Amino acid sequence: LRRPSGTPACLLLQHRWSATVHQTNSSDRTINQRVNGICKLQLQPAYTTTAMDDVTQRKSLIKLIVLTVLLLVSLASQFSFDASFYQPETVSSSSSSASMNYRIIQSKKKATSTTTAATAKQLKYSHKQKSIIAKFNKVTNHNNSLFVQPTDFSLLSYNEATTPIVNEEYKLVLFANPKIGSTVLKQLMRRMMGYEDYDANTWGKEKYPHKCGMVNVTNENGEVTGSYCRYNGLNYTSQFSIQQVNEMMTSDEWTRATFVRDPKERVLSAFLMLRPRLDITPKMIKRAKRGLYTKRVDYGPPPQLRNCCTKMAPTGDFNWELLCVNHVQTFEGFLDMIERVPTGDDTITSADYNSRRQLRANKEEFSPARLRVSEPCKDIHWQPLNDWRMELKLFSRLNFIGHLETAQNDIHRLLDRLHHDAWEKFGSSGWGEYRNESMFESSSTVNHARNTGVHLKEHYTRDDIEQRVERMYNADYDNEYLDLERLKIGEAESFYESRAWE
Repeated sequence: LRRPSGTPACLLLQHRWSATVHQTNSSDRTINQRVNGICKLQLQPAYTTTAMDDVTQRKSLIKLIVLTVLLLVSLASQFSFDASFYQPETVSSSSSSASMNYRIIQSKKKATSTTTAATAKQLKYSHKQKSIIAKFNKVTNHNNSLFVQPTDFSLLSYNEATTPIVNEEYKLVLFANPKIGSTVLKQLMRRMMGYEDYDANTWGKEKYPHKCGMVNVTNENGEVTGSYCRYNGLNYTSQFSIQQVNEMMTSDEWTRATFVRDPKERVLSAFLMLRPRLDITPKMIKRAKRGLYTKRVDYGPPPQLRNCCTKMAPTGDFNWELLCVNHVQTFEGFLDMIERVPTGDDTITSADYNSRRQLRANKEEFSPARLRVSEPCKDIHWQPLNDWRMELKLFSRLNFIGHLETAQNDIHRLLDRLHHDAWEKFGSSGWGEYRNESMFESSSTVNHARNTGVHLKEHYTRDDIEQRVERMYNADYDNEYLDLERLKIGEAESFYESRAWE
């Protein structure tokens, strides 16, 4: 509050009290004295600001910065000669390189600590990477020739979607994939572990097969000695040491299995399960086009596509959001939302290539083209497996590929591969609504997401839609280890069945 007299704040205070100061009591006179003190009517040289004072202050600041830099350089040069200050007493060449990786990641994390909120998720992931590599550095007998490395986070860091499930008794590592029978396959893994309620599948309940609830086990000293899933009771590769995981991923005694599905059917299955359920009427659309919505509409579950519309809409524009949700209720609108438009697509005009930031600032009207040029909405239920499922090198270690189109035959082959009586114990019966079917016998267990096969012709009405989906999933088709063929819609099941009989 100390500022030279003559400034607006001091003039206001003086004017307020000068008219009544002689008519007030002693406390008011005291306040008036404080006002005069604040305004520094009797200015002292120490509070006088001149151009010369500014130059002097700047010179002093520069001198302080230079001295600080010289001090830091001096300290760094002294510590650089003491290698033990940075490293443990005994470090092998392999653990030294791993420690170097750890320091690089740590330094990158510090360097990016001042980034915007958009990179917060990346920083959190870097912290997870750091903890894994730090744990890895403690292994003194590590060999860099191991196939599995500490950066293979899909194996060593628990994630509900990506971390493989392990059955040690039958030496099986299962890579379950959303919208490819993952619920039934996880139920099978629970059954192989001896759970009586293996087929429980109630959303939100403890035995829900996708819900792990990882809990760490600690000893008396507070050190983590293990972990377990308190809900589905399954075991994941992240619960094992890097040497054990390396054995699982390289030994011929272990089966590394996954199931795949024709991408055209998989993306349609995701759409049928996750599209918004709200019945948007023509009246609601008319109101949204007139900009009459000032509050968000309750669209109900599921939330995935609704959340994407919320992120893409101009800030606070609930009308744009409603029109977006209405658009993605159609299959082609859904593709607009999740597709990354290739460069040179002549269906998009140059005016449509404004960035999302410009879109938010300009509050422009909704258009399908806007969805196509915006950042694609991502979710593991429809993203190509090649993009997120595992590190690319791990695909080559898969030694069993099953197809959902021939799931009953392929699950029979898988169980026979594990043990000669595994099919009889776990697959030949005990499935279906009344546990009187074999595994994958009925369409309800194969296409549990609203019987996708029935809707293929309903949504793939033109050849260009098929071509569009093929373009979106080129990475999966081109991945030789996934064993996927570019087939016409509806031909996948007959193709893979005929090949299975060869």
